[in-house]
Formats: sequence, C-alpha cells, structure tokens
Amino acid sequence: MDEGDWEQRDQGKYGWDGHWLDNVFTERLWRRLKVEKTWLWSYETILELKEHIDEWVSYDNHRRKQQYLKYQTPWLIYESLQSVPA
Repeated sequence: MDEGDWEQRDQGKYGWDGHWLDNVFTERLWRRLKVEKTWLWSYETILELKEHIDEWVSYDNHRRKQQYLKYQTPWLIYESLQSVPA
C-alpha cells in the first residue's frame, strides 16, 4: 500500500474501519475449531485431520446449540430462513 491507500483506508473507503461485530461469529468459530480439534488432538496424517474437522463442522452446524441463536443450532436457523418466502 502506498500513502494514498492508507489515507483512503482511514476514511473507511475499504471498510477497514474497525467494526468488530462484522467478524465476531467467524472468529468464534475458528477459535472453537482450533481449541477443540487442533490443540487438544494429535494427528498422524492430513487426511485424519480433515476427517476430524469435517466431523466437527457437521457437529457444530447440526447438533451444537448456540447461545446467540437462542439455544438453537445454526442448521435449524438456516432451514427456517429457507422456508420464508422472499
């Protein structure tokens, strides 16, 4: 980035104006994944890691109830939004 880019960034042109709420749910997801499936486990192969991550993502989306979703699963929320006419 050159000097002009930084000035535009400071004015919010690129959307870097510090809205933490924009990424908070994604950051929480990655933090949970790292703690629950990488820090606490040891893997022999990349395939084994991928399988564990796939299982974890399925669990997180379909069975883990989220407080911010009023103790519903993300999948239930997604399905309910799909049934609402546009």
